[in-house]
Amino acid sequence: MAIKTDEVINNIYILQSRNVRKLLKVKTSLLRDINRNSKLNNISDVEIKTKMYSLLYSAWSEAQFVQILHTPNALFPRDIKDIEEEKKKNGIINGWKLLITLAIEKVGDIDKSDDLSKRKETIINIITNHVEQPSILRNKIAHGQWVHALNREHTKESTSFTDNLTNLDYVKIDILFKIHEFLGAIMRDLVQSPKKSFHTPLCQHSCPKLMI
Repeated sequence: MAIKTDEVINNIYILQSRNVRKLLKVKTSLLRDINRNSKLNNISDVEIKTKMYSLLYSAWSEAQFVQILHTPNALFPRDIKDIEEEKKKNGIINGWKLLITLAIEKVGDIDKSDDLSKRKETIINIITNHVEQPSILRNKIAHGQWVHALNREHTKESTSFTDNLTNLDYVKIDILFKIHEFLGAIMRDLVQSPKKSFHTPLCQHSCPKLMI
C-alpha cells in the first residue's frame, strides 16, 4: 500500500464526508419509518428495519472512521498508511485503536501523563463497548444470520449472539449513533488540535451518558 499524497488525502476526506452526510439522511428516514411502524404495532416490519438500522449504524461508523483518518493536515501520510494496513490485516477495531494511539502521541507522552492515559482508556472503552460489539453483530446480519447466529466455524449456533439478534432494540441503536457522534467529536479534536481542543473536558462535547 503506497503512502498517499496530501491531494489524495484531501480528496478522500471530501468524498467520505459526503458519504457520512448521506448515511445520516438515510438514518433519519429509516428511524422515522421504524417509529411509524412501531406506533402502528407492525412488529414484523419493526424487527426487519431494526436489523437494517443496525447495519446502517456500523456502515456509518466505518464511514466516519475513514473520514476522520483522512482529515486534512492532521495525521502524517505514513501514519494513515500504517492504520489502513492494520485495519486490513486485523479489522477495523484494531484500526481505531492504532488511530487513537498515534493521534495521542501528538498530544504528549502518555507514560508521563495520567490525564492522557485516562483519556485514552476512556476512548478505547467507547470503541470496545459501542463500536466493536455492534460490528460483530453486524457481521452476523450481513452474512444472512437474521434469526439464528452461527459460531465462527459454522458448526453450531452461537446462542449468545442469537439472543442479541432477538433483543435488538432500535432505541438502543439510536443511542449508539449519539455516542458515536460524541466519539467523532473527540477524535476530530484529537487529530486536528492535539495541543489545544483535546485538553478540554470530555463532556464539553455535549456527550451523552456513557456506559463505559
